[in-house]
Amino acid sequence: MVILDDEQILEQGLRDYGEHFKMNLEITNLGDYFVYDPITKDHFVSPNLSSGLFEMRRRYPGRVFFTIRIGEKGVYKFER
Repeated sequence: MVILDDEQILEQGLRDYGEHFKMNLEITNLGDYFVYDPITKDHFVSPNLSSGLFEMRRRYPGRVFFTIRIGEKGVYKFER
C-alpha cells in the first residue's frame, strides 16, 4: 500500500492538476471543486466541496485528498 505524507500529496496534486486537468477544467468547471487522490489518480469535480469529498471518501475511505477550487490561486487543502 502506498502512503504519501502531506508534502508529497501537495506536490503530486499540484503537478498532476497543472499537467493533466487545469486547462480543460478552467474552461468547463470554473468555480467548482477538484478533489483528487494522488495515489490512484482518481478525481471528482463538484460544485461544492462537501459533495466532492463525500464521493471521494465513499470511494477511498481513510485517504487524504488534494483539493482546489478550479480557477483560484493558492486554495489548496488536505482532507482526511
